[in-house]
Amino acid sequence: MNEPLNQKVLAKLMRYCAFQERSSKDVFNKLSTFTNESAQIQLIYNYLIQHNYLNDQRFACSFASGKFRMNKWGRIKIKMGLINKGVDSKLIDEALEQISEEDYSKTLYDLAVNKMKLIKAKNDFELKIKLKRYLANKGYEADKVNQVIESINKH
Repeated sequence: MNEPLNQKVLAKLMRYCAFQERSSKDVFNKLSTFTNESAQIQLIYNYLIQHNYLNDQRFACSFASGKFRMNKWGRIKIKMGLINKGVDSKLIDEALEQISEEDYSKTLYDLAVNKMKLIKAKNDFELKIKLKRYLANKGYEADKVNQVIESINKH
């Protein structure tokens, strides 16, 4: 028996997905607040995918580029954000590959230089520790952080 789509709920979810890219997990959670009928949830969920309102690959790329460009997040933090959104690891890797190594290195360098100017430290060791902690919290890899700090110290 084919159950008809709940048009009211469908319209809400279409607006929700059209407003900005959403992960499948976000949409499923939102959908669950509107109805608890599993058949209806599956119908609406399938409709959103078939009509391209919902696409995890598109979401992952959008999330990664947005968090990198706007929030200056590193790959580790972006990856954790995508994992929390329930995105498949293959799609996460594809999204992270979209960030060019040149832009990534330049952003990391600029963040480090700008933060160094703001850090109050008693000595160079304390300055390095505080800078490393800041960049690690932004999600940058330890080896890249160390390289950037060494290159700044050479100048």
